[in-house]
Amino acid sequence: MEGQQFRATLNINTSVFVAIDADNAVSTAGAGALAIGIMHESTWATPIPGSDPDIAVIAGQSKRVYQENEVCECRVGTGGLSAGDLVAPDAAGAGVVAIATNPFSAICVQGGAADERAKVVIAKGTA
Repeated sequence: MEGQQFRATLNINTSVFVAIDADNAVSTAGAGALAIGIMHESTWATPIPGSDPDIAVIAGQSKRVYQENEVCECRVGTGGLSAGDLVAPDAAGAGVVAIATNPFSAICVQGGAADERAKVVIAKGTA
């Protein structure tokens, strides 16, 4: 299944939550944001020597974003994630457990520790 691509307003890292910020454009979602989805996990320029292995897309270019009902990898923020957790972006766009009464943008289906990757399904609601 091919998902929709969005133009990056700024450089965006792999597997982070993104939010709409202009017509057909996204940037990394911050804490408390209701994300539209998660940036694709492939990198922009690797294996080119000296390239940044974390950047999924550079500013002004387009890349696939996983959206509602799709399963993908998510970078894990502080505290880690466990299966069944409602997930929201932290300040850097990594996934953390959503705070009660705040929006969530995914549900964890396979957990991971901080700075690892977890498997999530994109879903929106209020924790």
